[in-house]
Amino acid sequence: MGELLMAGPAWKLVAKQKILPIDVILLRQEVFPNGVQNRQDVATLLALETACYDKCPQWDELFTKSIADYVLFAEGEKGIIDDAQALWLKQCLTRDGLTETKNEFATLVRILSLAKRAPSSVASLALDQITHRIYASGANRRKIEDISDDDRAILIDLNKIIDVAKKFSIHEHLRAVGLAQLIDAPEFVDEEQEQEIALLYNV
Repeated sequence: MGELLMAGPAWKLVAKQKILPIDVILLRQEVFPNGVQNRQDVATLLALETACYDKCPQWDELFTKSIADYVLFAEGEKGIIDDAQALWLKQCLTRDGLTETKNEFATLVRILSLAKRAPSSVASLALDQITHRIYASGANRRKIEDISDDDRAILIDLNKIIDVAKKFSIHEHLRAVGLAQLIDAPEFVDEEQEQEIALLYNV
């Protein structure tokens, strides 16, 4: 990503590895007074996200909303993500194809939810995260009522993806529905979707 230049308040947060509500106020006032303006600003947010292990809810909102707003409204045509932006998003928000923090994944879902048009690769990237979490947690081997509270977050995320994936690719939408079937979450699958799955996969 090249040399990262950060304003003083941001460096201090990296050093203490903690972000409090007052820190978010200072970031808004001193580091991002006009919001996120360029990719260097995005890099600063990403550096803080990965360096600080103790973060307040106000930071979560700043991170996800700022990056999503920049991608959707400051670069290119408003609400439209092109192939180059999709590739850049993957490079920014994932390492070896996987997000490492909940905020990185939440940002990806927010962008998908608000985008008017995006390559199917963005929806596919979001589903890759869900798939990894399902198998890593073992949720695919347990009934819905037996999974942990942490694993139930997978269902919330999956439900969001099911809602938005169809905008970009019927195949990604059906893949999302198939994941819901895999983890025995019938409330996320209706009869029409089951028929679509059967036709797509010839089952």
